[in-house]
Amino acid sequence: MPQILYLSRKEIEPLLTMAETVKFVEEAFGLYAKSKKGENPAAFSPMVAFHTKIPNSDIDYRAGAMDPIPIVEAIQGFGYGDNPSKHGIPSVYAVGILADLETGVPLSVMEAYFLSFLRTGAAAAVASKHLARANPRVIGMIGSGNLARHTLRAHLAQYSQVGEVRAWSRTSGTREKFAAEMSEELNVSVKQVAGAREAVEGVDIVYATTRSREAVVMDEWVSEGMHLNSFGSDAPGKQEFDPKIFNRAKVVVDSLDQCKIGGDIHKPLAEGTFKESDVYAEFGEIVNGWKKGREDDNEITVMDSTGLAALDVFTLYRAYKAALNKGVGIKLDI
Repeated sequence: MPQILYLSRKEIEPLLTMAETVKFVEEAFGLYAKSKKGENPAAFSPMVAFHTKIPNSDIDYRAGAMDPIPIVEAIQGFGYGDNPSKHGIPSVYAVGILADLETGVPLSVMEAYFLSFLRTGAAAAVASKHLARANPRVIGMIGSGNLARHTLRAHLAQYSQVGEVRAWSRTSGTREKFAAEMSEELNVSVKQVAGAREAVEGVDIVYATTRSREAVVMDEWVSEGMHLNSFGSDAPGKQEFDPKIFNRAKVVVDSLDQCKIGGDIHKPLAEGTFKESDVYAEFGEIVNGWKKGREDDNEITVMDSTGLAALDVFTLYRAYKAALNKGVGIKLDI
């Protein structure tokens, strides 16, 4: 009888390093771009995201399969932004399912919250690698939750010369805790600031991961040479960047089909202040060398990311294989 491997977060966390995940994510971006040209078989579900009657809730679903990975995967995410303050529990839960690509036999059910954040932090670092200036010194963090922690770890592993990090989020206690704990963990100066403007002006890289439904990074704060990552706008109605920024930036998306539905560009597209033809590239095109990333130190670059199932295919499969190799997890009869 087939068995399914259950992996809890405690078992998942030690399986992949950030360095490994960055490598997997970059490879996945490149293969995703090739799949869109028909160069390798792949299939993905449409972007699905919706809100419930519970305020500040977002439910999303991603699924897909992509050669050469021999599985099909699906992730169901449950985002409830008020959980920490109202119930004292995390704001996001996610469950991943893997099945054999040839037969559809389920292989694993795993906690996917940690892996989703791990691969998203890695994706932001890969985006900065191709789109930011070569030697960034100051990073600004808009949002200081768990995803921001993974993202900062990934960036500092990539940029040892960073000397200052500025962190802002709406809740003062959250940003204060982030600054104190990440300063100690990463041995870098992480300063919590009172306003979003202070976190943006004069920095080299801006990373935004909020649940905002209106712009929190304004155009007048953005100077030449900045690179901005928007990773929080992943559902209809969300927005992190002032639309005026897109009109003077090189705009890159992880998936145009998804970003025009729920990415940071979706509102400007609907309002007619930005056009699909204004998007410079999908990021995989840059990874594959089909288009150039940053071309000079003065251009403003933006990465708009809604999250690709292609990244989940790689990350969840590698975690599953690592679990098998280490003999961890619980095997259950199907």
